[in-house]
Amino acid sequence: MPTYLVEEIELNKVTAVHTVDAHSPFRAAAFAVGAEVTVRVWERNWIRVTDENRGRIYAFSLAFSPLKSDRLSSDAKRSGAASS
Repeated sequence: MPTYLVEEIELNKVTAVHTVDAHSPFRAAAFAVGAEVTVRVWERNWIRVTDENRGRIYAFSLAFSPLKSDRLSSDAKRSGAASS
C-alpha cells in the first residue's frame, strides 16, 4: 500500500501534516482529515496529497465546508425544537 504525505492548507499556509498509508490519494486525504473530500474546487481550506514515489501531487477540498455543515446542524436543531 502506498504512503502519502497529506497536508492541510489554509490559503497558502500548511496547518497540519500527516503521513498516511492508503490505496489512493483520495482515501489518504479523507482518512487524514476525518471527513469526506472531493476533487478540489476553490476553497480557503484544502488538502494537498503528495505521492513521493511517483512524483505526483493531488488537491482535494472538504466535501462540506465547516460553515455550511454548522449552519445545517443549527437549522436542524431549530426545526426539531419547533416541531416538539
